[in-house]
Amino acid sequence: MIKGNTSNNNVVDGILLSADSNDNDVFFNRAFGNTIDINDQNVAAPPNKFKGNKCDNSNPLTICN
Repeated sequence: MIKGNTSNNNVVDGILLSADSNDNDVFFNRAFGNTIDINDQNVAAPPNKFKGNKCDNSNPLTICN
């Protein structure tokens, strides 16, 4: 579980879930001003779950609200 973190102004991704990470809960984090604020590279099942994250940009775009 990745919960309640702040990651700002990094020259790399703020929060990165690599392609082989799966079934993680990523809840209520804040990330702004990073290359990609929250980056989920996993495209296989089981997927990572996201809820309540705040950021300007993410991959995929649906991670933040």
